[in-house]
Amino acid sequence: QGGIYFVMPDDSGGALFEWGDGRPGAAGGYALRVHADGTLAAGWPVNGLLLTSRGNRAVMRDEAGGFYAVSPTPGEFPGFDAAFYLLRFTFAGTLAPGWPAGGVLVCNPPGIRSGVITDSDGAGGALLCWYDYRPPYDLTGGEIFAARVRSDGTLAPGWGVDGTLLSDPTDAMQAYDPFVVRDGLGGGYVVWQSQGANDVPSRIQHLTGSGQVAAGWPQYGLRVAPSYDQLGTRIAADGQGGAIVAWDEGCCGRIGVWVQRFAAEGPTPALLALVSAEARDGLVQLDWFSPDAAALSATVYRRTENSDWQSLGGVMSDGTGHLRYEDRAVSAGNRYAYRLGYLEQEIEHFSAESWVEVPALRLALEGLRPNPAVGELMASFTLPSGAPARLQLLDVTGRVLLTREVGPLGAGTHLIRLGGEASVPAGMYWLRLTQGGRSLLARGAVIR
Repeated sequence: QGGIYFVMPDDSGGALFEWGDGRPGAAGGYALRVHADGTLAAGWPVNGLLLTSRGNRAVMRDEAGGFYAVSPTPGEFPGFDAAFYLLRFTFAGTLAPGWPAGGVLVCNPPGIRSGVITDSDGAGGALLCWYDYRPPYDLTGGEIFAARVRSDGTLAPGWGVDGTLLSDPTDAMQAYDPFVVRDGLGGGYVVWQSQGANDVPSRIQHLTGSGQVAAGWPQYGLRVAPSYDQLGTRIAADGQGGAIVAWDEGCCGRIGVWVQRFAAEGPTPALLALVSAEARDGLVQLDWFSPDAAALSATVYRRTENSDWQSLGGVMSDGTGHLRYEDRAVSAGNRYAYRLGYLEQEIEHFSAESWVEVPALRLALEGLRPNPAVGELMASFTLPSGAPARLQLLDVTGRVLLTREVGPLGAGTHLIRLGGEASVPAGMYWLRLTQGGRSLLARGAVIR
């Protein structure tokens, strides 16, 4: 036996053990399932189940009553692989229905590869990532690839055959040591190490369930931190659609273990937060604050539930840590997400997104403004649309004194002039607003 490679929980409080085994005539990757009381699970051979004669590189639960195993074929250099196959088994120790005994081929282009890591995609399938050397190549130019395989063993639409490239092929840095976690929506985050002549950065990328770079993320991912030498970088899902990355630093006054949370749209600074958002007809007022933002310059971004992020313009701190912005290009009844983007060491970082709902307009009649009126008559009202509408002034007997067609004013709150002060004598009056079969009344007084 080559030692236990992987241990993971099953779906009933027990555990699955996986190891490499060189037993005569039956070498390969084996697994064994044990209950919480230490007894062997029913259907499992005493000396383990042979998963594949090729050995295993990674195993994980499929969250549907079984598990996946990644099996390689040897590459031309020791320690490297040529191809990756994905196998699927039930926790009863049998092949998953419809899956071939040797697994499904995930990656087999010319070249060599290694470091395959896997996680569930949250939908019964699997996410995989690895680093790869493809011709023309040398062993200082590794690239990062990822794949998603659905629960039926087919490649998820949108993902590249033999993997989707994540790292920058024009960058002279070598990329290696990747890790992947799900985002809860079929996609995932991949973090990896890079190696340059004077810099050892880590990068992170967010891919959607369709294999595309997530909105707000650059083509080849984000640098995890602007500092040098992010070593031993690891990643975990935050349970809210984002990821938490941790790494070690020992240079330039930043000695220790560091951590950063990345939301679905990018990194989330811990101290830059939206402290207030007020929405009313045609206007959203936003206020971000950070105690370290006395001289911060940022860009305001906005998106809707059906659109990507758009830049609205720049905003500067007022010197006290507040960054305030007014968005007047909004529509009543719609929801908008906002965030700030700011540069740090030439890398754009983003605050957490915050959703604001602009109240839907309703037919409303505020009445005379002011009330009582002492000069010319001004009336305030709100229209939910530009449909035909009529505003009338009536005396106490119901006789119509003034009529204005106000539908052309469109949706919104309006303040209009009804007539000169001499045209309406002092007394009590009614205002009537009518649109779409609805009528509202408001009482008003005129004094001279």
